[in-house]
Parts: sequence; structure tokens; C-alpha cells
Amino acid sequence: MRTAVRFGSALAVAKPKLLWEGHYAAGMSSSCGVPGPTSANYDVTADGTRFLMIRDRDQDVIGRQLNVLLNGITGLNRGRER
Repeated sequence: MRTAVRFGSALAVAKPKLLWEGHYAAGMSSSCGVPGPTSANYDVTADGTRFLMIRDRDQDVIGRQLNVLLNGITGLNRGRER
């Protein structure tokens, strides 16, 4: 989304408008690593006119398997003893 902002004696913010459409990685897809506040999946040019983003072509993929590792550190330590 984009909006115009004017500063003066009072802040004036216009109604937001759609900037572009499409599916892009937002920190939660498999293509961008661990989600969180530091997982930026885009960058903006210094002049603010262009964006570089990760297109998410797998947004409809459904996970069907969950692997859980119990006592992972203990298992690693046992491997060192051999």
C-alpha cells in the first residue's frame, strides 16, 4: 500500500492505495528462512523508487510432515563419545 503524507501544522494522511499485487515472501514462507522481526524479505533503493522482493510461488503448498527432534543436544553429545 502507499499513501501521501503532508507535514505542516497538522499531519495529513491520504487514503491508502494499492502499490502492487502478487504473492511475496513475508517472513513466514519456506523460501525465506526463520520468521521474525529481523527477517526482512525486501530491500528498497536509496531513492525509494524501487523494491527488491522475494516472489513466493509456493504460497499454496501445504506441509504434510512435521519432524520433531527430542533430546537433540543429548544425542549430539553421545555421538562425540564414540
